[in-house]
Amino acid sequence: MITAALSIWAADEFTGAALQEVVRDVTRPEGEQVTSFEAASQILADGGGATDIDYQGVSGPIDLDENGDPKGFLQILEVQDHDYVGTGFIES
Repeated sequence: MITAALSIWAADEFTGAALQEVVRDVTRPEGEQVTSFEAASQILADGGGATDIDYQGVSGPIDLDENGDPKGFLQILEVQDHDYVGTGFIES
């Protein structure tokens, strides 16, 4: 959800074509690593663009291939006693 919201903001429009252009950029390792919407949106608010962000999701790094599919792994988390606990990984 956060990746989608950042992509809409960075694209400055809500169209499929615009989002296709920037969705991979907000998660590329070349940008500044951030782990929250607030940190990423501050980069955009300060005049940065999609390529200045490397959004890392709660479940781990989010890197998308040329088709927009996640590559690498996703960490499986469960909420236990009001905290996230890693329980495994899904590799693609």
